[in-house]
Amino acid sequence: MQNSANNVNGRVGKSVILPSTFIGSPRYMQQCYQDSMALVNEKGKPDIFLTMTCNPNWVEIQENLLPGQQACDRPDNVARVFNLKKKRLLDLVIKKKLFGEVTAYVYVIEFQKRGLPHLHLLITLSVGYKWTTVEIIDKFISAEIPNKTDNSHLHDLVINHMTHGPCGVWCMKDGECSKHFPKEFQNEATMDENGYPYYQRRNDGIPVDKTNDHVVDNRWVVPYCPLLLKLFDCHINLAAVSSICAVKYLYKDIYKGHDAATIIIQDSENGNMVIHNEIYQYLDARYVGPVEACWRILSKPLQDKSHSIIRLPIHLPNEQNIIFSESVNEINLEFLQNKSSLLLDYFKLNRDDESARQYYYYQIPSHFTHKKIKLMDVTVTKWQPRKKHFNTIGRMYSVSPAQLELFHLRLLLLHVKGAVNFEHLRTVDNVIHPTFIAACLALGLIENDDEWNTAINEGVQWMMPQRLRFFFVRILIHCQPVKPEELWTNFQDALSEDFSTTWEKDIAYQMAYQDINSILNNEGKSLNDFPSMPPLLPINILHVQENISLQEMTDRGNQKFNNLNPSQKEIVDLVINAVDNENYSGPTCIFMKGPGGSGKTYVYETIYDLLT
Repeated sequence: MQNSANNVNGRVGKSVILPSTFIGSPRYMQQCYQDSMALVNEKGKPDIFLTMTCNPNWVEIQENLLPGQQACDRPDNVARVFNLKKKRLLDLVIKKKLFGEVTAYVYVIEFQKRGLPHLHLLITLSVGYKWTTVEIIDKFISAEIPNKTDNSHLHDLVINHMTHGPCGVWCMKDGECSKHFPKEFQNEATMDENGYPYYQRRNDGIPVDKTNDHVVDNRWVVPYCPLLLKLFDCHINLAAVSSICAVKYLYKDIYKGHDAATIIIQDSENGNMVIHNEIYQYLDARYVGPVEACWRILSKPLQDKSHSIIRLPIHLPNEQNIIFSESVNEINLEFLQNKSSLLLDYFKLNRDDESARQYYYYQIPSHFTHKKIKLMDVTVTKWQPRKKHFNTIGRMYSVSPAQLELFHLRLLLLHVKGAVNFEHLRTVDNVIHPTFIAACLALGLIENDDEWNTAINEGVQWMMPQRLRFFFVRILIHCQPVKPEELWTNFQDALSEDFSTTWEKDIAYQMAYQDINSILNNEGKSLNDFPSMPPLLPINILHVQENISLQEMTDRGNQKFNNLNPSQKEIVDLVINAVDNENYSGPTCIFMKGPGGSGKTYVYETIYDLLT
């Protein structure tokens, strides 16, 4: 925000935030995502990714409609029926062990642009039930159209729910399907060296007419489970996954929120002011469909997981959070200042209970529960042993390396058991060190950049690549690593993960490296300030990554322009005129609105090619 204020010669105004307790806020999404990653760290990577989409023609919905009504007229029925279907699916998969014993699961409910809900479910199987061979995968997943003679009902379900196409502007990119359909024929299922499966898609020579102008065969089939498809009669995609990226997709893509401006610049008596208001950001251009509204009114869960995640705060001495009202008196305020916290109660637990000293701070919630109790008419909090076993996992809040003392306090809590106070954490070999940094140094936790390797390794588990690059820049600027070039070499794959999904590895590295330099430039620094870092190559990454000339890009843009409809062409003409015409006096901030699949991205790409 300070950089934005500097750019307009202004100042930072009041910041208004939405806390993580507000469902749907950015902080809520971030905390849910980190909770799921704590589950992955404890129970391992997911094995199955299942997606189920509501079918408005379900009997349970249709039989409750009045004459002349459609499913969209009764969003309450749609919400209730889908919730019942979700419960039945979870019962089959988890309690009745359809795919084997489940050790952990995470699910999220999302609502499509047209309002229908769908479920994303990630399942982690227990050891001994993992899908490690193609024979096991073939047992549960099919990617072929059944023979109509042998199984006409399943044949019709696959054609209606599980075939892709015909492709349109909603899935086409540069003349190709963004979902990579049609797939290649496969005589038998195989797995690559990374464990990624390629499902059996035999060329049986029996194409099927899905619509008047679209013929499908096994190359167009979305992987499915025949049993679940027959039970639920809807689009229900089943995939074997072996990458932690599936969890990142679940929370980062599904709960990414709507697109909106994040900064408002307004005039004030003291000049331009940059205001960050997350309430306005949340409400701005927000769309809630009827089914989602009913889902929330009926208090149906938007996400859930197999384990409860206890979030453990970290704070420096006498810096724990306290909450008080404006009308609080001095006596109550003094009492609040001495209020305990989960961390302080952890120290007290270690003093009172020797059995607790065998656990790290983040392991305590698995064996103890934090309760409020009354002692002499005073309510206090303390950790007490669990009487029953529950699926509970603890995780400490993440801390930026820029907060040096707090960051190293967290590092000590990850490596020291049984601490009874802050001084205990700063004591190494009977020597009390003045700071947590000094204690880490004495324990050998921050020699040779090990702490920054550990920090980035932890970030790789839950940060998306762009966020990880910002984190890398924070370490470069504030933490003065001894050998930053080794940090880059060790983590260049993770730092360029988003680019490597589209471009070759070497190009992806260069693009990530340039992005890191751009972030440093925003902070008033550059890679040249770190002499040991590799030189920044003076190349135009934009043209290298696509390997085409400017003329070819222009020709491609003209070709795309000819495919646009009149409304889309009007938008493109307006933008190009605003850029090329020096005397242009029309609007310079243009907002394009349209439902999913209406071609907004295609218009963006057309403008990009024509203006490059």
